[in-house]
Amino acid sequence: MSTKDTLPAAVDFKDRGSLADFGAERLNKLSADCDAWCLWMGEFRAGLSTPAGRTEWNVLMRHEQDEVTAAQRRVQDEIIAREDGAPPRPDGEALAGQ
Repeated sequence: MSTKDTLPAAVDFKDRGSLADFGAERLNKLSADCDAWCLWMGEFRAGLSTPAGRTEWNVLMRHEQDEVTAAQRRVQDEIIAREDGAPPRPDGEALAGQ
């Protein structure tokens, strides 16, 4: 669990370099936690019955959804890079050849 009580732990790692010490099992767990969080939030939102409720939910959750999506992307990028044999790198740093 993240230091932000309602979000998956992956949001605490702000760049791919911060994931460097984790093995594949831990990275896969971080990714699965993000998947589960997105699923649960989607199911909760689907249960809202009024347009006003859905609008309020979207406003309240916009930042959290963006944060979890970005965290999952970082974790997935790190998993893929390791499969390709690339070293960890901070977000925003260009890949060689780009």
